[in-house]
Amino acid sequence: MKKILDQFAHLDVSRQRKYQLRQAAQHKCMICGKPEVMKALCEKHYKRALDYERKRMIITKFLKNTKFNRLMLMKKVNKTA
Repeated sequence: MKKILDQFAHLDVSRQRKYQLRQAAQHKCMICGKPEVMKALCEKHYKRALDYERKRMIITKFLKNTKFNRLMLMKKVNKTA
């Protein structure tokens, strides 16, 4: 098998990461190779990334408001005062 010689060949990263970098340089989705829509992702994978981030932010917001976290925050404030 012939090696690919390009600007990513000398990098000390995995072959999967090199594939992702090559796809991004060609303005293709890093996951499936379709034309990119935004941030090196196609429409399908960009929507999935947005949904994942939205769920993650909701969970983080919920966890910040738990009773335990509020108590821990109050303890930190009392220690510094």
